[in-house]
Amino acid sequence: PLWQCWCLCDNGSKRHRSLDYHRRMKRLARPIPTTPLILAGPALVLGLYAGLQRLGLPLPGSSTSIPAGHGPLMIVGFLAALISFERAVRGGRRWLLAAPFCAGVSALTSLWSISFSAGLATVAGVLLLVAALDDLRGARWLVAVPHTCAALALCIGSLRWWSGDPLPAVIGAWVGFPLASILGDR
Repeated sequence: PLWQCWCLCDNGSKRHRSLDYHRRMKRLARPIPTTPLILAGPALVLGLYAGLQRLGLPLPGSSTSIPAGHGPLMIVGFLAALISFERAVRGGRRWLLAAPFCAGVSALTSLWSISFSAGLATVAGVLLLVAALDDLRGARWLVAVPHTCAALALCIGSLRWWSGDPLPAVIGAWVGFPLASILGDR
């Protein structure tokens, strides 16, 4: 039939694959915009620089705002951008590419404007939460539940940051994001 085609396997045998399989493979083969991922690199470098400054190492270009931005740079700018990019690519959701973009821009603007940065971090968290809630409808509960908890932790931490809570109070919620993400992937 038209909806089936035959493919040669590695061992030379034939087996049929549905047209749906080939459509999924074609969708995955489309080029993926990497701009959101590019923003995670500077966030990682600045976050490491801020961490070294927090340790008290004398580094050039010391500023008072950079060490305070270590948490947002690493959790939101690097980890949230990287994890949400991976979920967007893995799930084939182009609209979810807005989450790593918002997370990366949020981290880079956290050194200048806290309210704008916190708002973008909240948008990234909400987008990730919507995708995680959509995954809950699937059959992989052992993966979807920790990912939903991770996205919820990112949302709660970002909302607290946006409402003006101090960073030490916000970090407690943000730490749940990478922990639950790793738990869901294992």
